[in-house]
Amino acid sequence: MVLNFVLAKKETKLEKKPIQDFAHRTHRSPKEVRYLAEFDVPVDFGEIGAILVENEHRREMFIKEIILDGFELGPVRFTCESWLHPKKDNPVKRVFFPDKVSSPPSLFI
Repeated sequence: MVLNFVLAKKETKLEKKPIQDFAHRTHRSPKEVRYLAEFDVPVDFGEIGAILVENEHRREMFIKEIILDGFELGPVRFTCESWLHPKKDNPVKRVFFPDKVSSPPSLFI
């Protein structure tokens, strides 16, 4: 499985080099398989607005979620709940957007 990060806001003057890595299986049970990828994200990369996923396996796979750890503001979670076809059947990368936590408006009394 190949993962690519996409910026939340496009830079107008400087193009950022895409960040890409392969995810490798780290756990397998009858109910789930876990993958791990390690990225070096430059401090000035910016906010991650989406992740592109490509399935290099021969069979489709169900992606429940993607969690990116190691950021100053905490983990970035992508709830996917989606089937991903193999690259040979559909070469278009799937796009997933991060979950946004919205707090309720403050009430002033």
